[in-house]
Amino acid sequence: MIQPNRLLKLYILAACMGGLVAQPASERRQERVNPGEIVLQFTANEKALSEAFRQYTYTQEARFQILRRDGTAYQERHIVAEVGFNEEGQRELKTISDKGGLTFLQLTQRDLDYVLDLDPFELTSDKLDYYRVAYKGQEQVDELDTYVFEVRPRRMDAGQRYFEGRIWVDQESLYVVKTKGKPVFPEAGDEKFPEYETLRQQIDGHWFPVWSRANQILFFTANSVHLNVLTTREDFQKHEPEAPSGEDETKRTAPQPNQEPPPNRR
Repeated sequence: MIQPNRLLKLYILAACMGGLVAQPASERRQERVNPGEIVLQFTANEKALSEAFRQYTYTQEARFQILRRDGTAYQERHIVAEVGFNEEGQRELKTISDKGGLTFLQLTQRDLDYVLDLDPFELTSDKLDYYRVAYKGQEQVDELDTYVFEVRPRRMDAGQRYFEGRIWVDQESLYVVKTKGKPVFPEAGDEKFPEYETLRQQIDGHWFPVWSRANQILFFTANSVHLNVLTTREDFQKHEPEAPSGEDETKRTAPQPNQEPPPNRR
């Protein structure tokens, strides 16, 4: 039998000879990745974030642009909105300003609802059965080590919106910190939706979406349109007292889609 002091000497000798090498934390983490458990945890976190998000007020800006070939803006619509609570405690979205317009592209209500969404957490635990979630490896996002998952709808109910794309999950906290994808509908018809990249930031310890951008050429039957969308959320404040639990009874006075259809319908 090897005595403890003898074992320690062999350990030191092996280390000096290069036989023992410290394994990086990222490699140790990769060995014990269990995608199924990670999915269950981050979808539960998304559900908690959705509930927390409903207790906050904030200001949101959305800028829609049609770009020329050189990348400069040809047309623009700029919306500023505030999310708050009325005297009855209902959450509401108020349009502060809505300037400009797009004549070469029609923004439908679905476009506006997606960009100005009051509950942008789509892959929550109660919606997981609607999705196929595939583990795609690990990547670094800024200074965060993340797990990457590809998400696609498994089934879709009429009248509902779903997400298709990729998500990045922080390896330490198992919270989503980045998404890149587009909305999908069971009855989208001829509508085209760009792919949005969304970054999150910690607000009072919550990973809330604060910045989104889409920059994509949309192809229609007759021609194509280069669409650029940038939206930001800021000035988060927690509402006191807390709104009643249950369904989010949000009253909207949101911007309306174009009244007259332009050549291209979205």
